[in-house]
This record gives sequence, C-alpha cells and structure tokens, in this order.
Amino acid sequence: MRSFNGNGVYFLLFLVAFSACKSSIKEQSDKVYSRHLQRHVDLTIISTRMPEEKSDMNLLLFNSGNELEQMNAKEIIDSLNRKKLIQPLVFVAIHGNEKEDYGMSNLAGSKNKGNKADKFNEFVMDELYPLIKKKTVVRKFNSIAICGNSLAGISAFDIAWQNADKIDKVGVFSGDFDYAGKQDVNSDQPNAVLQEISSSRKRPKLAYWFYAAENADSSILNNTKELIDIIDKKNNGSKTDIQFITDKTGNNDIHSWRHHFAEFLLWAYGK
Repeated sequence: MRSFNGNGVYFLLFLVAFSACKSSIKEQSDKVYSRHLQRHVDLTIISTRMPEEKSDMNLLLFNSGNELEQMNAKEIIDSLNRKKLIQPLVFVAIHGNEKEDYGMSNLAGSKNKGNKADKFNEFVMDELYPLIKKKTVVRKFNSIAICGNSLAGISAFDIAWQNADKIDKVGVFSGDFDYAGKQDVNSDQPNAVLQEISSSRKRPKLAYWFYAAENADSSILNNTKELIDIIDKKNNGSKTDIQFITDKTGNNDIHSWRHHFAEFLLWAYGK
C-alpha cells in the first residue's frame, strides 16, 4: 500500500500540464446499439497512433464515460503520449446508465441500483469488445484493462473478475462497495459485494489498482482493504500485482480521481 502526501501527485500533474503543442491523439464519438441493454450506448474513443505491429496496441475500457471531461482524460493521455511515457493505446469511454448498468452482475435485480449489471457485463464483452477489435483491425491487443469511478469501479471490477481470460488489469477509484448493503443487517458478514467476491470460486489472474482517500469516507477505505485481503487469501499467498493508493489529502471525488489518473495510466501502460 502506498500513501500520498501530495508531492507525487503534483509531479504527475506537472507531467500532464496542458501544452500548446499539436495533439498526438485522435478522438471520435460513436454510438452502438446493444441488444443486451435494448438501447443505444454512447462511446468516446481516444487513440494514439497505430504502431507498426498492431499487436502492440493496448486497450483501456473506461466505465465512467459520463465523467470523461471532468477527468481531463483526453489531455492527460495526450500529454503522456507526447512525452512517450505510455504504450500505444485505444481508450474507450462508455457512457452508461449509472443507476441501472453499474454493479455486480450476480447481484443484478437485488436492489434498485445495478439491476442491469449482468446485461451491461454482456454488452461490454459480447458486443463492445468484438466491435472495438473490428474497428481497430487488431486481432489481439497487447494488454486489456478496465477501470471506473465509484459504482462504475465496482462494475469494472466485476467485468474483469468474470472475464479474466480476456482482461488483464482493473482499476477501481473509490469503489462503492456498500451500494448493495449487507445480506443480513444483523450479521457480522461483509456487505453483499464483498460476500459475493469472497464466496466466488474464481481465482482470476489479474493485476489490480485501487485508490481510496484516507480522511474521507472510511467505509470505502476499509472495504477496499478487506477486498485486497480476500484477493490475497484466494491466491493462497502467491504474489499478486496489487497497487493500493491511499491519499491523506485527497477525497473520494472527481477532483482526486483526476489527480491520480495519470498515475494509473503509467501503472497500466507505462514504458
């Protein structure tokens, strides 16, 4: 676990400061109809130059597409790419329905939130992923990651956990693990999300990146720690790539997520 007092974050912000240089990336908007969700889903696609070997291209799925501009994702990716700090990347921001789409697929329908989480999982892997490969003409990406903020972070974790045969890395910014509550309010068992992960027979080979503020919502910090313990126990003590970033001066909000986004990108795709 790493803790920040601010200096490391300010250094990264310096690296990704806005520049007058011509953009090194391309951005386009798209829309795809999902038969699983029974609606159109808006996408924002940001990509660096295609490498000579297409198999060197990487893919990042960003669940929190509705917060794309607030995250300054385009500017951060552009700056890191111009400085040659990240590998070739296709970044696909998914503009989902926060109330319906984001959550654990096995808990879909149990609460008002995330009642289509299972359908969203199927949309991402069965419809969106093949479409991205077709449009980029990349048969196999070098590495695939998915990330998200808050409840979209829980969804990102769930999709990676269920599809570790295709996804390599997952990033969770201030995961909203309490969204489904406890299965039994009078029990000492963990909340429904952690209980679902703990009881799962899956032991996926994933690399994990977590962020939680130290001095904000203690439940987010404590639940993230508990999840990391669950993952460690499932891996029977074998070494797992888990980065846990805690920030003493940050919060569990868009401002802090934006501050740590460059660091996540360098962890996932740094050269």
